Amino acid sequence: LPLNTSGGNLAECYMHGLELITEAVRQIRGESPNQVENAKVAMVTSGPMVTPVSNSIFGSEEVL
Repeated sequence: LPLNTSGGNLAECYMHGLELITEAVRQIRGESPNQVENAKVAMVTSGPMVTPVSNSIFGSEEVL
């Protein structure tokens, strides 16, 4: 199960999950530089270090 394929806060800016959403969309579109083979669904959990956090599930057109 590939995790944090964008590098997260170590490799990108600190915007409380915006880069995670961007990476999820790139994975589903097949456009990520760290592409996961056959990625059709991505889940993002993001927010500041304490609650509240949010979850989003993204999927390709064939999955939705």
